[in-house]
Order: sequence, then structure tokens, then C-alpha cells
Amino acid sequence: MDQSDEKVLAALNQTLNQALTHVDATSIVNHALYTGIAFWVMIGAVIITAIYFRHQGRMARTRLLQTLAEKGQPIPAGLLNGDLKTKTNPIARGIVLISVGLAAILFLWAITSGTFGEKAPDTWLPFLGAFPLFIGIAYLAIGLYQRRHG
Repeated sequence: MDQSDEKVLAALNQTLNQALTHVDATSIVNHALYTGIAFWVMIGAVIITAIYFRHQGRMARTRLLQTLAEKGQPIPAGLLNGDLKTKTNPIARGIVLISVGLAAILFLWAITSGTFGEKAPDTWLPFLGAFPLFIGIAYLAIGLYQRRHG
């Protein structure tokens, strides 16, 4: 090591020591706490929203049954059993999953510095998007097969 390397090393050491002395542990803990609280509040909001809309669907079905009964109309058997759910088209589901998989691959590739080479810190991370991608391809293939073979 020559003298210039020692000066650079000393400057880096001094900068690191200054940075470590200015770290406020309580602000880090508070930030982590607020992030955790926000995460669980969002999870709760999603669950409560799902429960609310499921309840609204059941209430709408009950009102429809009441209206049909009041008018003397025949009540379809599927309406009583709750079997009137529409089938999701596997081709549409496949296209959505392929899009989600490609978006996940691109997003995860971008956050790992946009490289797949040796310098990328987590080279495996973008390949997590392959799971929805290949499931989408399978749904697409199933939908095309069903369309051709009835």
C-alpha cells in the first residue's frame, strides 16, 4: 500500500465512523414499527373488504330470491345452491398470469440493478416471476386445447 491508498483508507474510515455516530437507533426502530403496522393494517383492510363484498353478493342474491318469490316466478335451482358462478375462461386467466409473470420478472430484474451477470447481487430473484408465467402458459394451453376439442 502506498501513501495515497492509506489516505483514502483513512478518509473512508473517518467517514464511516461519522456515519455510525449519527445513526439514531430509535428512528430506525420507529420506522420499522410504523412499516409493520401499515403492513398489517393493509392486510386487515383487504380481508375486511373481501368479507364486505361477499356479504353484499349474498344479500343481492337473497333480494333476488325474495323478488322472484313475490312475483311467483320459478326459482332456478342453481340460485338456491349458489352454483351460478360464471366459469373463468382459462385463456383469459392464462393471459393475465403470463402478464403478471413477465411484469414480476422485469420488476425483479430492475431492482437487482438490471443485470443477470456476475455483478448482480441476487441473480435468482427475477426467476421468481417464472412461476406465474409458466402457470399462465399452462392455462393458455388448456384453454386452447378445450376450444379445439370441445
